[in-house]
Amino acid sequence: MLSGDNLSTITEIKKCQKAGRYVTLATIYDVDLTVKWYYDSCKHCTSKVVKNDSGRWVCKKEKCIGSTEGSEISIPRYQVKFRVIGADNEVSEFVIFETQITSFINVSAADMLAALEENGRKDDMPDFDIFIDKQFIFKVEIHPKYNLEQKSKSYKVLSMSDDQDMVDRWNAKYLALKESEVGSVYHDVKPNGKVALAENKACVSETEPSDSFITPPLKRSLSKMLDATNDDDCEVRIIGDGFSATKKLLSVKMEKE
Repeated sequence: MLSGDNLSTITEIKKCQKAGRYVTLATIYDVDLTVKWYYDSCKHCTSKVVKNDSGRWVCKKEKCIGSTEGSEISIPRYQVKFRVIGADNEVSEFVIFETQITSFINVSAADMLAALEENGRKDDMPDFDIFIDKQFIFKVEIHPKYNLEQKSKSYKVLSMSDDQDMVDRWNAKYLALKESEVGSVYHDVKPNGKVALAENKACVSETEPSDSFITPPLKRSLSKMLDATNDDDCEVRIIGDGFSATKKLLSVKMEKE
C-alpha cells in the first residue's frame, strides 16, 4: 500500500496531469456545509439515482437493472466533502463516502437520516467533529474526467487510515523517495509530522490498484453524533493563503425519555 511510487503531497496531486491513485498525508480541519452530506443511491448498486417523470428512482449506471426498471425507493449513502490541509501546508477538498465514514462512526447514512427526520431536522448536517483536527493517510483518485478534464480540485477518497505507524511509514518512505531524486534537497520531518520540502516534483502514479486500507478508531454512537448544541454562532478560521472556512455549529438533539 505504501509503495514508494504512489506517495504524493497535496501540492503534487493538484499539479498532477496523470489519472491514477495516490497516497497522501493530510489533516481534516473542516466540513463543507454548502453541499449535501449524502446522495440517493440505487438499491441494486451504489451508483447515484435520479427521479424520472413517473416518480421512480432511475440508476445512472447504464448496465444496472435499476437504469431500466427504476425503483420506488433510494438508499441514502454518505458523500461528505471535507476540507484538508496536507503535510506541505497545501489545502484541498476530499470527498469521503459510505464505506469509510461508517467504518469510523459505525452509523450508516440511512440510519443517520432516519434519526434526523424523526427529530424534524432532515435538512441539518450531522456532527462530523470526530474527524476534525485528525490526521489520516488517504488514498485518493485523480479522475480523468472530473479532475483532469473538468479541472475539479475535489478528490474522491478510496480509502483512509489513522494508524500512527502508517503515518510514520508514509513520512519515512516519502522522504526516502524524494531524497533519491536528482537535484532534490529534503529536510527532516518536523515534530508536527509535516514534511519540509525544498521543491515539488512531478507526480507519479500507482501502477496497480492496492487493497483498501481502513483502520477504524473508536466508534461513535448515533446519539453522540446527534448531540445538540444551542450555539448558533459560526466559527471562522483562516487556513493557508487566504483560504477561509466557515463552520456552522449545528447538530441534532435526540429526545430523552
